[in-house]
Amino acid sequence: MGARTQTRALNSAMAVLAKLVIVLLRQISKPVSNQIKNAAKSKTYLHTGLARFGKLSFAMEHRLNIILGNTNEPMALLAKDVAVQRGADVLGEIMVFGVAAVATVTEYVSKSKKDAAKEAAKDKKLEDQHIELTHCIEALQKSVQDLSVKLAESEEKVKHLIDEKIRDNQTVAAAQEVSAPVVTSRRRILGIF
Repeated sequence: MGARTQTRALNSAMAVLAKLVIVLLRQISKPVSNQIKNAAKSKTYLHTGLARFGKLSFAMEHRLNIILGNTNEPMALLAKDVAVQRGADVLGEIMVFGVAAVATVTEYVSKSKKDAAKEAAKDKKLEDQHIELTHCIEALQKSVQDLSVKLAESEEKVKHLIDEKIRDNQTVAAAQEVSAPVVTSRRRILGIF
């Protein structure tokens, strides 16, 4: 196996492992959330914070219900135990949501990096093809230029040969005109017509 194939296999294995870790975190986030809620409820120093958080959550939910028109009743006060329970529940839900959000962002970032790498490879390939085509075009232009020069040289040679042939024909014709009267006079002298 080549180094490239090994690298691809390793990257693929790492991606699968990362996805398994994300799935595992999603699966255990709910039980861990429940344990954190129970631990928070049992710790007396967290009761005040959880109670405030629970009351804030209840107040926001009540205001939302009023805005949506689901209720017109004034907000009731929550008992401390109910507020602590509500605060612990919201804390657990935030943890579950946080794990899911982190997992989603991690997957998105990973996919974005892969897509960017693929796009960069595609751009590099297109750039290489563009450079190769540019070199081919330049070579073809040079060939056309060379052929144009050779054609011009060949046309010049053909013109020169035609001119020589015309001069040769004119010389032969002139020689025939000069020799024609001599031949005719000899024939007359000899009596041959």
